[in-house]
Amino acid sequence: MKLQESLDELPAVLDSLATHVDAAAITRAREVAQRAEERRGQEMEATVIAFAGATGSGKSSLINALVGHSVARVAAQRPTTAAPLAVGAAANNIVGMLNIPQRVQTSANPLGCEGGASVVLVDLPDIDSIEAAHRSVASQLIARADVLVWVADPQKYADAILHEDYLRHMGEHADIMVAVLNQADKLSPSDRPGVVRDFSRLLEADGVSRRVFVTSAATGEGIAELRSALCSIAQGRHAAALRMAADIRTAARDVMSAIESDGGSADFSSSDAASSGRSRVVHDVMKAAGAGVASEAAAGSYRVRARRATGWPPARLIRRVDPLQRLHLMSGNNTRPAAAVGASNIRTAPAVHVQAEASMVRYAVRVSAALPVTWRMALENDVRKEMSAVLASCDQAIAGVDVESQRRPHWWALLNALQWVSFGVGMAGALWLLGLWIADAVRWPTGEIPTWGVLPVPTVLLMAGVVSGIVWSILSRLGVAHGARFVSRRVAATLERDIARLLDQKFFAKIDSQISLYRTCRGTLRELAQTTV
Repeated sequence: MKLQESLDELPAVLDSLATHVDAAAITRAREVAQRAEERRGQEMEATVIAFAGATGSGKSSLINALVGHSVARVAAQRPTTAAPLAVGAAANNIVGMLNIPQRVQTSANPLGCEGGASVVLVDLPDIDSIEAAHRSVASQLIARADVLVWVADPQKYADAILHEDYLRHMGEHADIMVAVLNQADKLSPSDRPGVVRDFSRLLEADGVSRRVFVTSAATGEGIAELRSALCSIAQGRHAAALRMAADIRTAARDVMSAIESDGGSADFSSSDAASSGRSRVVHDVMKAAGAGVASEAAAGSYRVRARRATGWPPARLIRRVDPLQRLHLMSGNNTRPAAAVGASNIRTAPAVHVQAEASMVRYAVRVSAALPVTWRMALENDVRKEMSAVLASCDQAIAGVDVESQRRPHWWALLNALQWVSFGVGMAGALWLLGLWIADAVRWPTGEIPTWGVLPVPTVLLMAGVVSGIVWSILSRLGVAHGARFVSRRVAATLERDIARLLDQKFFAKIDSQISLYRTCRGTLRELAQTTV
């Protein structure tokens, strides 16, 4: 990722991670973003070169030697540099941004570099000063300078403060750092190679392996070579950009380290595998919400209404309670009371609710396995808080589903007509026979009774009505059973679709968004860790 894009992406990814990652890492990264934004607003082609080192390393003397005359105060009493000093003429806004009140006005390039490169030299307080305020100022300016010249002397080049507190954490900044072994005149010719090799070895162990410039401000040894190296950096006119890119790479890796130390992983295989378990969550939530009860009630309602429409007419006088009415699930024709709209009367066992909630939590845990522990726990807590609301929404979805309570297949009308014809024929035969029995009882002459074959017509009518009624009832039961199963499956499928959609919106989408956010943030951090100018 290029620097300009990284400068925009870093604050955005930090905002996304703010509540999920160690606050200290986020704070450090925000400071990097703020410093980079401030530096971007200044003269980017100017180069701020800060000289850092321990007490007595000769930073001020080295600056005087590089400039060619005395600009920094040097004294035998140490520490001499209690406050930072800026040397240069250009980029005054930069010096103001660095909050350096002490300035020495010189030419635009106090090093005398060719090509008109603008340079500001900064003499820092000692990094091992006994004054905490001095150390703090030094650290702040080390974090802001474009180029760092680490000045060490033969006595303190291996000090832990230099290596453990600073260099070991600046592996990304090797391109904008210069290592100097000053006061070389204090080393004997036989000792010098060993000290230089040892200093180089320590720098390599710190991850900032650089050429060691051997200098002596007293004799002028190595000053020309060091000046040439610093001019070469300044003439490139992009040291500020290199520093910003290194800071962003370091911040990104710092945040990534905080994520991984909290259990964050780049392995999303468990998350992808667990996402296939959505159907189990939908099944358990449907069960807890009473979707099965609703679909069976729809089938029962179909049976009740079908028998009323197609059953043997006298049997229709037996009133059966419609299951949908009992559950407040009737729809159409204002049969549902207004108070019941949006809620069903379905009650399921507490154990079923517990199972559904456990299924939702289990899914969240499995899918979020790659997230850092802090992030994962927050997600699980959110899931637990939302479960009751999700189940209530599912109940509303069931209450509002089309349970086909107004469904009246055409075959009902046909079978209804056949039942009434059979009932009419049978009743005609029965009444005829009853009339003949009464007439015979009162000795009333009836004349000759018509026959159909060997059977009297009234008997034939009664038998035809009864037999056909039985046939129509059998056909009705078969049709009702088939239709009830069809309605039950269709209502169940509708409920599954509606509840799955509701869970997608209120449950799965929230988890997916967190997983997606984590994936995106990791990808962005990975790209930020590769920032180039």
